[in-house]
Amino acid sequence: MCLKSIDVVFRFRHLSFWSRSTLTLWIVCFFRQFFGSVIKVDYLTLRHGFIIKYIKRSLDDDFKVVVGISPIIWFIAVLFLLAYTHGWYSYLWLPFIPLIILLP
Repeated sequence: MCLKSIDVVFRFRHLSFWSRSTLTLWIVCFFRQFFGSVIKVDYLTLRHGFIIKYIKRSLDDDFKVVVGISPIIWFIAVLFLLAYTHGWYSYLWLPFIPLIILLP
């Protein structure tokens, strides 16, 4: 079942005439819990919402921590890109600067 058809079925199931009034919505939800309260469409919609919201947010936070570069390392990288370093053999010792900054 594709995501678009799931969305249409979910809307048809939950945005019907009984969802316009709070009282009728409560009554329908009460009886729905006894007769197949969670159907496949509801489950897939909730699962998709969980994946989109929660997991994406947690992966973004983890990505910032793992890949985050400190301002000192950015400053040194930009400094060496702008500076004239011919003859300094910077390709030999430049990779060790971030290691020295991160170790202490």
